[in-house]
Amino acid sequence: MKKTKPKPACPLCASPLRAAANSMRQLGASVVEIAESCGIAAGDVERHFSQCLLSPELQAEDSEQPIDGSDQELHRLMRDAEESYHASVLQGNQPAAVAALSTRLRVVVELGRRAQLRAEHQINGCGCDPKHPNEWCAAHSEFVQGYMDFLVAHFAQREAEIQAQREAERLQSEKWAAEFEAKKVQVTQ
Repeated sequence: MKKTKPKPACPLCASPLRAAANSMRQLGASVVEIAESCGIAAGDVERHFSQCLLSPELQAEDSEQPIDGSDQELHRLMRDAEESYHASVLQGNQPAAVAALSTRLRVVVELGRRAQLRAEHQINGCGCDPKHPNEWCAAHSEFVQGYMDFLVAHFAQREAEIQAQREAERLQSEKWAAEFEAKKVQVTQ
């Protein structure tokens, strides 16, 4: 993950108005509006947003799986926490800096938890959750149906073998009983 660090060459990164500029950007302000309100050249503001804040984890199109809205919010929160940290450090506000780092840590832990859940759900290759069969893809449903058919056929064959073995044992037992009765009759005569 490429970290967002203040770059000494970037006037907006070194500015105490950095967090305000980033908030304005999130609210849809143009680069020119941000530059005028911060007193920084528009080119420097544009460069700040294109180079200093560019993080691979925030680019959904670069990831293997699309990032859902909730994950995008977490990434935004992580970026905001990092911005708050830098702004707090520049202002000398240590409690706010610690709070921002704490928020960032909680976001990282949550993203890790979600990545682990996704990995567990990806074990079967299609991402279907085994606990929700109504949401399975067609390939997964066909695989499970085929496996269930195999199990049913296997157990039916095994049951038939057991029944045949029991029948053979019953016939053998009847044969032995008949032989025993025949010998018992011979002995008593």
